[in-house]
Amino acid sequence: MGNGLRMICKIYGGITFKGADGKVDRWVWDYARDEPRLASEMKAEEKAASERRKWARVKAATEAKKQGDLF
Repeated sequence: MGNGLRMICKIYGGITFKGADGKVDRWVWDYARDEPRLASEMKAEEKAASERRKWARVKAATEAKKQGDLF
């Protein structure tokens, strides 16, 4: 997998590609596995685990900022 796709998904949370044949692929960042994955291949449990991990990181960063720690 390309490093560019990895960076884009990590920074923006995902990207959508449309091929010349009209097929649309959506890649999303899986926060639980820390890698980009096709959204169509992720099960509901995997999506939920990824979202929980994402918001846990946001909460930890917010609390650290409130305490004056470095992010």
